[in-house]
Amino acid sequence: MVNGYESLTRVDREIPCVVVDLDGTLLQGNSFRMFIRFLVGRLKERGAYTSLAKVIGLLAARKAGVISHVAMKYPIHRLGTQAMSDRDLTEFASQLAGALNPRLVRELDRLRSEGARIVLATAAPDLYIPYLFRHLNFDEWIATPLSGAYDGYVETRGETKRRLVCALAGERGWNVEAVVTDHDDDLPLLLLPFVRRILVNPTCTLKCALDTAGLDYEVF
Repeated sequence: MVNGYESLTRVDREIPCVVVDLDGTLLQGNSFRMFIRFLVGRLKERGAYTSLAKVIGLLAARKAGVISHVAMKYPIHRLGTQAMSDRDLTEFASQLAGALNPRLVRELDRLRSEGARIVLATAAPDLYIPYLFRHLNFDEWIATPLSGAYDGYVETRGETKRRLVCALAGERGWNVEAVVTDHDDDLPLLLLPFVRRILVNPTCTLKCALDTAGLDYEVF
């Protein structure tokens, strides 16, 4: 149990909301990397060598520093949408569910049973997040949507994630009381006033940033 995190329920305020990151936090791993491996396997099985070559080329270009992470992610997100069936995504989501942090899942389940709302907020593609959501006892999810063109592709991270989370909480009448993450990408959320900062396997960069800002946090 996290120190000072026994209960978030209050009778004299809005419904408490806990915002949880996915990769490296709720998930013990990186979901997009796992998805790429899964996608490559499916393309090989189906003899879809043109698509397979495209994925391999994107990965090679990214590794060489020729393209950005987003320039790699967008076409793979789009290709996955075209190539993966409902059955594929259901199977992949089961793999993700098997890699969740069980201790954190239990804690979030307990908080929800006490009245808190749980929001999964991630930069992962919205392609497979709805399928993973079926395995979670959560209330809402936010992920990176697939845009019609590369120029409109915006990852749900940083300020974008903060804005979307705050908009959702406002619509639902929830109060963001805790943010659970491992990465400094979520600093905009962690800087919200009066929020509890719950770190899971935090990066040194994140801890240093919070220490420098004089902000308290708890390590789960």
